Amino acid sequence: MRQWFKSFPDPRSVDVIQQLGVDFVILHSKAYSPEQWTQIMQDLPRYWFAVENIYTVGEALVLKLVPPSCKPSSAAVNVRFQPAILDGLPNSLDVVFENTGPAAFVSDVRQVSRLNFANGAVKNFTEPLVVPPGARQYVTVPLTGESSAVNLLTADLASLQRTVSVPDPPPVSNISVDDWPRQSLGLAFVDGPQLAAYRLSAAEATPCTMVGLALEWVGGHPADRVLVQLTDPFGRVVFESITRPWASAAQSSLDVHWLPVPGTTPPGQYGLRVWVQTAAGESRWPMTDEGVPLPPNQLPPVPLLIHPPQGAVPAVPAVLFENGVQLRAEEPVDVVLQPGGWLRFDLTWQVMQPVDTMVTVFTQLLGPDGRVWGQYDNQPGGGWYPFALWPAHRPVTESYAIQLSPDAPPGEYRLIAGLYEADTGVRILLSTGGDFVDVGTIRVEQ
Repeated sequence: MRQWFKSFPDPRSVDVIQQLGVDFVILHSKAYSPEQWTQIMQDLPRYWFAVENIYTVGEALVLKLVPPSCKPSSAAVNVRFQPAILDGLPNSLDVVFENTGPAAFVSDVRQVSRLNFANGAVKNFTEPLVVPPGARQYVTVPLTGESSAVNLLTADLASLQRTVSVPDPPPVSNISVDDWPRQSLGLAFVDGPQLAAYRLSAAEATPCTMVGLALEWVGGHPADRVLVQLTDPFGRVVFESITRPWASAAQSSLDVHWLPVPGTTPPGQYGLRVWVQTAAGESRWPMTDEGVPLPPNQLPPVPLLIHPPQGAVPAVPAVLFENGVQLRAEEPVDVVLQPGGWLRFDLTWQVMQPVDTMVTVFTQLLGPDGRVWGQYDNQPGGGWYPFALWPAHRPVTESYAIQLSPDAPPGEYRLIAGLYEADTGVRILLSTGGDFVDVGTIRVEQ
């Protein structure tokens, strides 16, 4: 489980932490290299929506998390059994838990599950603590001589609250891909199959959903496997699905992959990459129409636009900027900070007409002396979700955090917000004049 947290913050690690019921995450800057700490601080603003408050304690950053937005389902966890070897002993059994839902499933490890054998023998085991979305977890159970894997009849799964028979028939999908838009491709892989076409369940998605990609193959080697990776706007792998569509004699030309979009997924333009690998793990390169091999990471991904969930619109008057962007800002209530403290707040924006230019949002804390004592500038969605991607007239709540300067004097501070052109730095005016909005006031005390 530790390896999941090494990539914090990313959709999987944040979702797992939330589903575990963790209230606080403490990040010690000294535990990371300077490059790693810089990357964390660059990525964190995209996840402020999952953070209620921020504190600085010495050299540590403390994040108080909000509850998860996606509810896990035990019905989304499939279970199968396979022989295993444990400490060189062949008489063992792997109980494989696969989460096909968009939220991490957390087991109650205080409950005991059990395997029931034909000779009346029973073997107890504990289900895995967490099964992340789109992932598999294995529990290896050592068996005694009288408890052979071939004599396994049923398994009573305490946290999943169901009993499965062995062999348990695979779940039957009643989802048809016929209604998914079909895109012809004709992409050949070196000494391998041809990807004739693909179907994407939806070109746009929202958190707490699953995205389906159906691949139509021609040919293929029985030992090869197919990887479909969901990549973020930086090209980093978020989730992946692995199938072996040619392993069975009754192989089908249709290869369906499902990838989760947890509630902790920042909005933006993502991609789906398709890889074909040999049994040795080597990639079969796709080829151009002229037969020239192309490195797999240079193949353009299938685009997938992820929008944020639509939340409640604040019951406050809207202000309109001249570029057609509307802002509704709720005033912070009874906020008192100390120098060096953090202000966490939300602003709700709405695009009333297409915005083609890159725009940056600026937020500032102005002290009693009129000086800027805290500031945060960022493009919408931390640069991943610019206004150009927003659906018109749909309110989007963006999350922000400003750290107050440690030297900030006591007194009343104004929180202001506005927009400027990313290329020129020129502020965008309000339709009523002025170049910023007064959001509200806070107090700073020593």
